[in-house]
Amino acid sequence: DLYNAIRDEKNDYVRKNFRGYLLFAENDKVVLENKYGQISSPRYFPIEYPLNLDISKIKPAKSDFVKIQINNSCDETTLEMLDILSKFKDENIQIVTILSYGQLAFKDEIIAKGKKIFGDKFKYISNYLSPEEYAKHIASLGIFIANQNRQQATANIDMCLFFNKKVFIKSDVSTYDMYTDLGYKIFDTYSIKDMTYKQFVGMPKNENAKKAAYYTSLEYRQKLWKGVLDD
Repeated sequence: DLYNAIRDEKNDYVRKNFRGYLLFAENDKVVLENKYGQISSPRYFPIEYPLNLDISKIKPAKSDFVKIQINNSCDETTLEMLDILSKFKDENIQIVTILSYGQLAFKDEIIAKGKKIFGDKFKYISNYLSPEEYAKHIASLGIFIANQNRQQATANIDMCLFFNKKVFIKSDVSTYDMYTDLGYKIFDTYSIKDMTYKQFVGMPKNENAKKAAYYTSLEYRQKLWKGVLDD
């Protein structure tokens, strides 16, 4: 709604006079006011939707290669990241991306480029998976790269952090500050182009999994929503 809402005088007037705003990332209020102007008596409520399965029951699968996911949906920025990762094409990796929804006009171009650069090391998911199937897929990753130019993929990121996977987010997107402010160890997507393979796959000691166990819990998310419903 924030990024793709209809723009006209009536809609902008109503939007600027809402009683409150539900935000996944606190810094989205900066995006909101930059886009629509000063908001009257703004009230912002941080929220997270409950994960609709118990991810603590999912056991990460072991692999003899590093599985790297680019984005959580079909997106033009996947093409850029395929080029950036091409320097690692001879390493023991697998590149995967999700092409079941999003900017589907780029689907064929993404598939063609992925196969051209990485050959059989490039995989994609073009069908919808059940929540449990997708959680198992996330648990099999080594690295998740959010290359989109907006706040997106928070459920994917939450699960990756719970399973202690390495997560890259663009540092100029509000999601990056949201997670770093919560104390997570997050990496800047923009830094990948200057990294060696060892730097790229290396994962320093962190408390991501411990933090995610709390922040993905039903109790924590109920607390956030209670603030909204009791207001």
